[in-house]
Amino acid sequence: MIGISWNDSLDLGSPHSYILVTTVNAGGKPNIMGLGWWTFVSWKPPWMAIAVGSNSLSCQNLCENKEFVACFPGRPRQKKHGPEVQKEERRSINLKKLVSK
Repeated sequence: MIGISWNDSLDLGSPHSYILVTTVNAGGKPNIMGLGWWTFVSWKPPWMAIAVGSNSLSCQNLCENKEFVACFPGRPRQKKHGPEVQKEERRSINLKKLVSK
């Protein structure tokens, strides 16, 4: 996974509607969710809004940590969902811990 600029995310986000959202729980365990309900809401500051189910693991993680990482796939991805699907293992995604400023 590489970091990209806000402007690059705008380019990748349009017209593609499907992104991956990564959250972590209080213990640091990651969860990846495929998401179609998102939008850019502000350019300055750069903000995104996402919609997740209120009973989902991602929602629980967001309530605990108040942050997420949006990943813009470079090619079409198969949509699989649910807490039992370990997407990072199935897709050989290498997750690295980021430190917020």
